[in-house]
Amino acid sequence: MIILDHHALVFETNFLNAKEDFLRTLGSSLQNNLSNNPDIFIREFARFGIDDAHEIRNLNNSSPVVEEKKHIVVSFEQITLDAQHALLKVIEEPNPQIRFYFFVPSKNILLSTVLSRIMVNPFIKNDEEKPFFEIKKFLALTAKERLALVDTWSTDITKETLTKEAVFTFLKSLRLEVRSLYVGGKDNKTVLLEAIDTALLYGKDIGASYKQLLALVALSV
Repeated sequence: MIILDHHALVFETNFLNAKEDFLRTLGSSLQNNLSNNPDIFIREFARFGIDDAHEIRNLNNSSPVVEEKKHIVVSFEQITLDAQHALLKVIEEPNPQIRFYFFVPSKNILLSTVLSRIMVNPFIKNDEEKPFFEIKKFLALTAKERLALVDTWSTDITKETLTKEAVFTFLKSLRLEVRSLYVGGKDNKTVLLEAIDTALLYGKDIGASYKQLLALVALSV
C-alpha cells in the first residue's frame, strides 16, 4: 500500500478492509512501534458529527510527543454538514506537525471545498501491486537508459498498449520500494519521492504529459 506525502489524505475504502495494510505501511515510517504510540490516533465513526470535529480540532492543536509528526486516522460512513465546515477550518490551514488520514465510502460525501484541500490516496493492497516493469531493475539503470524506457512507455501509452493504470501501479510500487530501501538512511531519496508524488498527482489530469512526468521520475533517481 502507498501513503502519499500530504497533510490530509482521503481513502475511498472501508477502514476495516484497509486497516492491516495501512497500519503496516504507516508503521514502517515511524521511529517507534505503533502499539501505545502517543502520536497515533485512530477514531472510527458511523456518523461524524460536530462534537467529533471539535475533538479532531483539539488534536490538531497539539504537538507530537515521540514522532516527527502526529498521525490522525479518522473513518466514517456519514458526516454532517456542520462537521464538514468545522473540519474545513482545520485542514485549510495545515499544521506541519499533523497528518490526517480519512477513510470514507466515497469522496462524494465530502463538500467540494473540503475535497479541494485534501488529496485522494488510491488504495491498493500490497499483494495487488504488480508493476509491469521490475522496480529494482529500473533503479539500477543509468539515467540515459531510464529516459529511453520513458520514450518507449510514452509511445505505448499513445498506442494504448500500455494503460495509464499500469503506469500508476508502477509508480506506487516504485515509491514503496524507495521508501523501504532508502528513507531514513544515508542515501535519502527525498527528491525522487517528491517526483513520484508529483507524477501520481498530476497524472490524473486530463491531457497530462506522461512522458514529462515519467522523465522527471527517471532523472530524479
